[in-house]
Amino acid sequence: MDKTLVDFFTKKDLFKPENKSSVSEWILKAAIRANQLVMATHSGKYIHTSACKEASCIALSRPQAPDGYLRTGNCDVRYVDTLEKLDCLGNAAALDVYTFLSLVLEDGHTVFHHVQQRSRILQQELRLSDAEYQTACAGFMKIMPEAGYATTQDVMKQVYFPVGKDEYHLLSILTPSVLVSEMNKRISKIRFSDQAKEGREAKKNNEIHEGYDEVFDLTEMGYGGSNSQNAGVLNNRAGGVSLLLPSFPPVLHARAVRLPRRNFFNSLYVRDFADDFKALRDIIAAPDRNVEVRTRRDEIFGVIVDKIIQKSLAIRSYEGGWTKEEYYAQLPEYQKIWLDSLYAEERYTSEDWLERLIDEIGRWIFKALESFRPDSGIPLNDDDFLHIKSVVRDSEGGLL
Repeated sequence: MDKTLVDFFTKKDLFKPENKSSVSEWILKAAIRANQLVMATHSGKYIHTSACKEASCIALSRPQAPDGYLRTGNCDVRYVDTLEKLDCLGNAAALDVYTFLSLVLEDGHTVFHHVQQRSRILQQELRLSDAEYQTACAGFMKIMPEAGYATTQDVMKQVYFPVGKDEYHLLSILTPSVLVSEMNKRISKIRFSDQAKEGREAKKNNEIHEGYDEVFDLTEMGYGGSNSQNAGVLNNRAGGVSLLLPSFPPVLHARAVRLPRRNFFNSLYVRDFADDFKALRDIIAAPDRNVEVRTRRDEIFGVIVDKIIQKSLAIRSYEGGWTKEEYYAQLPEYQKIWLDSLYAEERYTSEDWLERLIDEIGRWIFKALESFRPDSGIPLNDDDFLHIKSVVRDSEGGLL
């Protein structure tokens, strides 16, 4: 007899003289008990341990696609080390039948493989007659669910899915226990691999390391109640606990202003300064330009500059380093220094960016003022532009 079979039956004391049960008798009884179990990819036991074994299924094959998802069809379940890469559930007291079918013989094939093939090799190893062997194989094959058979129970979560007028499908929601097991082991490999252990130790000692991956915000979900076998083989091997990845919607942070992608001045709307520019228009259209009028004009220019500074400060309140993202790569360098708090110190060690900024603010005010200037008014000239720049420069402290 194959050594693996000898070891299995020895543990069951079937070779001891005081045990009157024979190997063949145990096999025939085990074949009868096989119908208390079922193989599955999707298990109803994860929803409720009282669910009957028939409320489970083997998923139909699905086309593979390189979309990066762990899903039916795409998953090669490389870490699921069970018989046929499937889960097995049902009466926990009958799981020794599953253990027997999972035994790998010296030829590299499982007992279940030989049962499927009605192999003469297994018959000879078990020393069964033709009738006994055929009866045993038929019984063991009942561990596979019937093709096209589906059932549900009141303990299952159900969805009424409309398919037409006064018509619906009743869908039972099942847990893909094979994929749950696969995900558990992939996560464990990431978290507890030798590279991860070395990386954490290097981080602890402040040493250089090529890096490691980490998975955050995991949730542990228990299945099977007091006995993990109640939910199946895979759940039992996981200790009754499965890991869930977070599936919360993204957290959106409110922004006082929109972060500029290409140019800060594109986010400035003239209509937000309409009252100020209208007041300037009236001053420009006035026949007299005495000291009092010019002073009032410069005060309004100062108000506009202050509003621009307020918008820039709102952007600076955002977390520093945002301009490092590729999305903002086209933003001019001088605006990055001005708007990103990451460059707070650089603002005081360089002057080129500030000169460029003063020029651009003056240019924006000059162009906006032109759009409000009355047709009959005096056209703006270079001297007006230079004067606007001088007013902006007076607010230099607020720009830093």
